[in-house]
Amino acid sequence: MPFIRTSVHKDISQQQRQCIVDGIHQALVDSIGMPSDELFNMLAEYESSQFWCSRTFNGITRSDRVVVVEITLRHGRSD
Repeated sequence: MPFIRTSVHKDISQQQRQCIVDGIHQALVDSIGMPSDELFNMLAEYESSQFWCSRTFNGITRSDRVVVVEITLRHGRSD
C-alpha cells in the first residue's frame, strides 16, 4: 500500500486539492497497477514562509505554489 504525503500552498482551492490527489492516485493506478480503491494520501498545506525552492532551477520558471509529493512504497510489487 503506497502512502502519499502531498503538500500544497495554503491558497490552493479545495477543488484544486481534489484534482491533485485524484491525479496522483490515477498515476499510481496506471503505472504500478495499484487497486483503484487503495487511496491513502495525507494532504497538508504550507505558507510561503515555510518552503524555499529555486524559482529558476534548470532553466524552468516556477511559481511559488509548488506541489510536493512524497510516496512511501514498500518492496513487494513487481516491476
